[in-house]
Amino acid sequence: MADFLRKYKEIILFMFAYWFICFVMLFADGSFLYAALSWNVFLAVLPLFFVKNAETAWEQGKTFWIIIWVFLWFFFFPNSLYVVTDFIHISGEKFIWIAKKYSSNRGVVYSSEITVWAKLLVIGLGYLFSLLVGLESLNIFERNIRNKVSKFICYSVISVIIL
Repeated sequence: MADFLRKYKEIILFMFAYWFICFVMLFADGSFLYAALSWNVFLAVLPLFFVKNAETAWEQGKTFWIIIWVFLWFFFFPNSLYVVTDFIHISGEKFIWIAKKYSSNRGVVYSSEITVWAKLLVIGLGYLFSLLVGLESLNIFERNIRNKVSKFICYSVISVIIL
């Protein structure tokens, strides 16, 4: 655990900063969405933790723990990519209006409501963070199995996981 925290302290720090932003937005906007976003980002970090533990168990030759950690990684890995579905929460928001009659700039009027743009930013940051953390865990998984089995088996397993 200490090795994980030392190696990925920036990721953990960003996760706490993201939680703080979501906490502020929760009280500013009053929407439970930000608590769910915080939870989703936490779930996205878990596969990285699990794959690093599987790597450590592999180095120590603990087969039982390798199976447990890889199973947990495989079970939680989709969460890191699933965060893209959080963008549905901005589908009903108005970012622009077309008002040709009342506008001097070709009829496009951008929303001046800061909470709408902040919601887009918070969801976008959470998605990018989750995607990068998920890809890092997939990279570690791929690197470890590529060294143990043939490239064909490695890339077949990765293809199945991606699907």
